[in-house]
Amino acid sequence: GDLMGWAISQNKGPAPVFQFCNFINESKCDISLSVRQGYLAVVLYNPLPWQYQKIVTVPISVYSKVITSGKTKVDSSIYKNEDGVNVISWEARLLPVGYTTYFIEVTGGIIPEETAVETQVEDYIIENEHLRLVFSEKTNRLVEISRKDLAESITLDQQMLWYNSSAGNNRNTQASGAYIFRPNGTAPFPMGNQIPNITVARSNHVQ
Repeated sequence: GDLMGWAISQNKGPAPVFQFCNFINESKCDISLSVRQGYLAVVLYNPLPWQYQKIVTVPISVYSKVITSGKTKVDSSIYKNEDGVNVISWEARLLPVGYTTYFIEVTGGIIPEETAVETQVEDYIIENEHLRLVFSEKTNRLVEISRKDLAESITLDQQMLWYNSSAGNNRNTQASGAYIFRPNGTAPFPMGNQIPNITVARSNHVQ
């Protein structure tokens, strides 16, 4: 009740309509991309019996900022993801077995470039307080993983391979599909000698 009342008072209009962004993992959310002015309520559900923190990312089309229902500004970052879509991200604190609501205040205007996009002059390194990952400047592939708390590192050789898919057989008609990995053999095939593209974009919350 408080949530709906606050949203109505801010938008000066009818009660907002709740919608699901079923393809948010693909940076597709029609409702967030269509809002040009006003407030967008983002309702997050935590099924776990304890509180935890999670980075939330929502695609946007104009300049926005994140606030709580108490109108407190939340530290957030705006950047272009790997698909070239402008997104806003922040660290959300999710209540145990319950809903937590944040509001995206859509103020309009041009989205500034808040991230630093690095050009490749040496090995790429991304890291947090736990792990450090190194990508080779020559192959653009992962070559080292370090665990900081143990001061241990492992080197590896990352390869891009593919398998022929199975169409099913007399014993089992299940074919290989989007969520079923079923090759028709055990021999993988290399995807070629092309060097994959890699770009690192850093913001306050993600990299």
